[in-house]
Amino acid sequence: MKKVAVLTGDIVNSSNLVPKRRKELEQLLWKVLEKMKSNNDKYDVLRGDSVQFLTENVQQAFRKAIQMRCMIKYGMAGNFKTKIDARISIGIGDITFAGKTVGSSDGTAFRYSGQGLDQLKQLKKRIMILTGNDKLDDIFNIIAVLTDVIVTGWTSAQAEAVFWSSVGLTQQQIADKLSIVQSAVNNRLQSAHWNEIEEALIFFERHILD
Repeated sequence: MKKVAVLTGDIVNSSNLVPKRRKELEQLLWKVLEKMKSNNDKYDVLRGDSVQFLTENVQQAFRKAIQMRCMIKYGMAGNFKTKIDARISIGIGDITFAGKTVGSSDGTAFRYSGQGLDQLKQLKKRIMILTGNDKLDDIFNIIAVLTDVIVTGWTSAQAEAVFWSSVGLTQQQIADKLSIVQSAVNNRLQSAHWNEIEEALIFFERHILD
């Protein structure tokens, strides 16, 4: 059976937001998921602060999780006194029941993703990968933990530069888009340790289908 990836995420400390900010957050999440969508991807926003994203492009799952966190970090910059970030659990597996919505579907990909999110809340971490292969999971989650330490510390400016680099834009193209000089983009990417994060994403993409 063909594997899929399910990303289940929620916003850290979203219950502390006032109603106006919650509404802004929900609107942002819809925009983030639409921006991430390609081909047969499906998604949903639940309760205004949680998301599920289904993609058949399993190799891109880790990259999409990082991109989601990037967009959330810079998308709400300036609207809150505290940094906004998300926990995201990636489940790799199959679909045994395809419902009308992503949230009503089922399969190992959904179960792994849900289990991972529960563990993230308990461990107070923000990214996890579960595939059902214990050996792969151990390797991927050591990488995920180290990646998370870096990503959690990103500023909104770093997250924005990383996002555009992660989708293939050159530093000059990013500079033009953000109306800054190329050297400023380079500084943001270097301070965000983007080269190291990219190596982790490439490793995942090479080995997830092993």
